[in-house]
Amino acid sequence: MVQNNNHKRDTSEKLDSIQSSLLKAMGESEDAHTFLTQIRRLKVRYARDQFSLIEKVLKIHADVVVDKALSYCIYHSLFSAVEFRNAAEYFEGCLEKELEDASHHPKLPY
Repeated sequence: MVQNNNHKRDTSEKLDSIQSSLLKAMGESEDAHTFLTQIRRLKVRYARDQFSLIEKVLKIHADVVVDKALSYCIYHSLFSAVEFRNAAEYFEGCLEKELEDASHHPKLPY
């Protein structure tokens, strides 16, 4: 008899540690706490995958980009790792454009 023993495991403990490590990586802000808690509440079945994607986004993007993406997601009630990633990519592009424009048009001192 083949039996799935996944239902016997206590996966909440591992998810708790993943969530707390992400919270620390995101600066332990109130927005980060709300965002991660809502993801875990709304996407119970896929919380581990959601947290994994958020972790990848944190590794790839600068802190200022992550903060903007987090604020955007909280403001618009977008509690999804995919939306968070998309926002981070958008703000990363904006940051790169600002830096490129600044290098082409340096401010002159008065």
